[in-house]
Amino acid sequence: MAGMTEFLIVAPILPGKREEWRRMMREVTGPRYEEWADHHMRMGVSREVVWEQRLPVLDLAVVAIDGDDPQDILGKMTVSDKPFDVWFRDTIISVTGYLENAPEEIPAPTLVGKFEAGTQR
Repeated sequence: MAGMTEFLIVAPILPGKREEWRRMMREVTGPRYEEWADHHMRMGVSREVVWEQRLPVLDLAVVAIDGDDPQDILGKMTVSDKPFDVWFRDTIISVTGYLENAPEEIPAPTLVGKFEAGTQR
């Protein structure tokens, strides 16, 4: 889709917070899905895919976001006072520490490689 940007967030799940992380994801993909969908629309997100990556030394939250301006999305999330957004943001901060700093302090990831079938080098 023209104008869309892909954005990837990888954040550690803090020690002892994996169950809280899983509980939040069960909430937003279950009973609070409509609120999560509304949140995405208001933030300018057209697609989000969330993974949990378990490693021997830590667990990671891996989130791929498509939207018009992902950095703006993070800015909107940090200032919204809508009840769902506050709960979602506070839970993310509690579980990962991500979004605790101003969005300007969270650098965008640097794309260092990409493969797409059917494209030339």
